[in-house]
Amino acid sequence: METKTRLALQHIETGLFLSWSSDSMPHTKKLAQARRFGSREELSTFLEVSPYKPDDPESYEIIEIEITYCKKEVEPSEQSAALHEDAQSHGGSRPA
Repeated sequence: METKTRLALQHIETGLFLSWSSDSMPHTKKLAQARRFGSREELSTFLEVSPYKPDDPESYEIIEIEITYCKKEVEPSEQSAALHEDAQSHGGSRPA
């Protein structure tokens, strides 16, 4: 398992997050769709030069979020079915 800390912008009044998704621009309720930054420098650069920066950056607070990556364990029968479906979608099996 691996956990990473990222920064996001949350609107102070509404609690909505600045979004990266074109489906919910400029805000989203979903933390998973929040625009994430790896460092304060990256966030500052975004606020200075990005055409997607908010018009009123003072209305946002910087929050930290944690993203955890872990391998999903699957049953062998599920894995075989998934590999079979993948091979079928790519025109059959590939040469060894």
